Amino acid sequence: MRRETRRRGANAIEFAMLLPLYVSLTSTTIVFSWLFFQRSAVTTATVDACRVASLIDPGPEEEDLGLIIAAGEKYLKAELSQCDDGGEGCTMEVRVVHAAPFRTVECEVTLKVPMLISVPGMADLKLEQVHATGARRLEHQVY
Repeated sequence: MRRETRRRGANAIEFAMLLPLYVSLTSTTIVFSWLFFQRSAVTTATVDACRVASLIDPGPEEEDLGLIIAAGEKYLKAELSQCDDGGEGCTMEVRVVHAAPFRTVECEVTLKVPMLISVPGMADLKLEQVHATGARRLEHQVY
């Protein structure tokens, strides 16, 4: 004679036990996806700003180096809305380094990214700060 076992409610109990694991995995995936997206956006904007700035002619006596820096900063401000208002969460620097024929424009951006979801323990990792650099040789060089 077989004894029948009751499974009534067992699925609900198993689900309740695994729910915190599912929620934490899902929220961690969302947070890391958001950070990787922001990192990609900042890196792309930084490299593109250097490319745009490198196409400007510095002039016959290289007196227009300020135009190169201004073009890079203008592009960064247009691409990264957090940097547009000069907020405290964004620092950017565009500089022209070296001498001709090796003159190079370097772009550097550090951006604080707001966290979408507060995950316990992630505040200590300082993952909300994204940093990107880019460099490009000037197309027009005066020898």
